[in-house]
Amino acid sequence: MKKIAYLLVLLMCFSCSDEETALATPEPEVQKLPLVSKITVLKNGALEEVFEFTYDAKNRMERLSYNEGINAVQYTYNEANLVTRVLFNDNPNHTVDFHYNAQNIPTSYEHQSNGFLLPVTYDEATNFYTFGPNHYILNAIGDVKSTTRVHYSYNDKKGMFANVVGPNIMMINALIGLFVSAGSKVAMETVYNDDAQMFDIKSTYNEAGYPVKVDYTGLLPLHPNRTFILEY
Repeated sequence: MKKIAYLLVLLMCFSCSDEETALATPEPEVQKLPLVSKITVLKNGALEEVFEFTYDAKNRMERLSYNEGINAVQYTYNEANLVTRVLFNDNPNHTVDFHYNAQNIPTSYEHQSNGFLLPVTYDEATNFYTFGPNHYILNAIGDVKSTTRVHYSYNDKKGMFANVVGPNIMMINALIGLFVSAGSKVAMETVYNDDAQMFDIKSTYNEAGYPVKVDYTGLLPLHPNRTFILEY
C-alpha cells in the first residue's frame, strides 16, 4: 500500500483555481454543499474497497480511511487551503510535508520516513508541474489533463469532490492502482493511454446534479470494470 499512498500524496498537493492562479486561494465563505462521505468500490461486480471521508468546517478533507478502517490518511492545511502535511495511520514518522513559495506554488515535498526532500517545479506558461520524477499537466481548475502517457478530458458536470475546498482530491483510482482520476471536481469524460481509450465512463446523477454512481468499463487488457457508489 506504500506505493498507493504515495500516488495519493502527489495528486493531493496541487490544484488551480483559474488560468492565472497556480493554486487554490481561500474562499471568503464556504457554503455547506453536499460532500461525499462514503464511496463503495466494486471490481467486476464484487466488493473491492470502501472509503470513508470526514471534513472540517471549511469543507476541507480532514481524514480518509479505508481497508475496513485499518488505514487512514489525515491532512493539514495552511491559510490558503493548501495541504502542508499528510499523516499516514497516525504515525508521526510516516508523513509527507509540502513547502510553498509566497505565491503558494509548491517548491518541494519531504518524506519524513526517509528524509528525502524532492523538488517541485512549475511552468506558469504551460501550467506544467514536475514533482520529483513525476510530470503532470493541469487544466484551469486543477484537474489532471495528462501525465507522461495517460490523458484525461472532462465535461461540465459535477465530479465526486465538486465541493471540497482546496486541492482537488484525485485519489480514488490511484488508491486502488488505476491511472484514472475518479475524484476530480468535474466529471471525467475520457481516459486515453497514448492513443488508445482505456475506459468507457458512465455516470448516474441525483436530482441535484451530483453523481451517485460512476461505472468504468475497461477497454484494454488488464483494465477491469469498476463501479463507484457514492453517499453524501
